[in-house]
Amino acid sequence: MRFLCLHGMGANAQVLEIQIAAITSSFPEHEFVFAEGLEPCLPDPKVQSFLSGPYLCYYSCPTPTQMHEAFTLIREVMDEDGPFEGVIGFSQGAALAASMILQHQKDNPTAMPLFNLAIFLGASLPFDMDSSLALRSIVAMHHRPNGYPDGAGDDPLILQQYDPRTTNLRIEIPTLHVIGRTDPFRQQGELLVELSSGDAIPVVHDAGHIVPRDMGSTAKIVRLVEGMIGRAQHIC
Repeated sequence: MRFLCLHGMGANAQVLEIQIAAITSSFPEHEFVFAEGLEPCLPDPKVQSFLSGPYLCYYSCPTPTQMHEAFTLIREVMDEDGPFEGVIGFSQGAALAASMILQHQKDNPTAMPLFNLAIFLGASLPFDMDSSLALRSIVAMHHRPNGYPDGAGDDPLILQQYDPRTTNLRIEIPTLHVIGRTDPFRQQGELLVELSSGDAIPVVHDAGHIVPRDMGSTAKIVRLVEGMIGRAQHIC
C-alpha cells in the first residue's frame, strides 16, 4: 500500500518523516511519499528547535485562492507519483487531506473515494471550498471550535470550516484520529471524528500538538493502522 504524507504548518517533508518514523518503521513493506508545501512561513517553534528550514506550509491563510492552489499541488503529486491508497496528515496536512476528501465526495458522489483510508494526526477542521456558504450563520458563530490563534476568531474565513453540527456531510472512508489531550486543537480533532463515518477510530494521548513517540501510544497506533490496512486490502 502507498501512502501520501502531508506535513504541518511551519515544517517540511523531512520534519514529518522524522515525526512519524516510529510508526512508518513498522511497515517496511509499504511506501510513504512525502509531499512538501510551497509557501514559506514562520517555523513551528517545536520544529525550529531540532531542524533548520525551509519552513513551509500548503497555505498561509485559508482563502479560496490559497486552498485551490493547495488542492492543485496535491492533485499534481497524486497524478505524478500516485496512485495512493492511504493518506497521512499532521496538523495542517490533516486538515488539507480531509478538505480534499470531502470536496471529492461532494463533487463526485458516485465516484471511487480519493483514498481508501486516512490517518489524521493532531488535525484541525477541514475547509469547505464552497464560497457561497453563509459564513456568518448564527449556528456557526455559536459553535466556533477552539484552537485558533488570538484574534483569528474574528476572521470570517474560519467559518468556512466543516462542522458536524452544521453539516450532514461525512468522510466515508475508514479514519484514524490521533488527538493530544492537551493539544489546543483537541476540540477540532474531536469534531473531525464526528465528521467521519462510523468507521472512525479516535486515539487520545497525554501530550499536546505533536505526534506521540512514547512506546505505548506508538504501539497502539501501529496496531490500529495494521488493522485498517488489512481491512482495506481485503476489500480491494
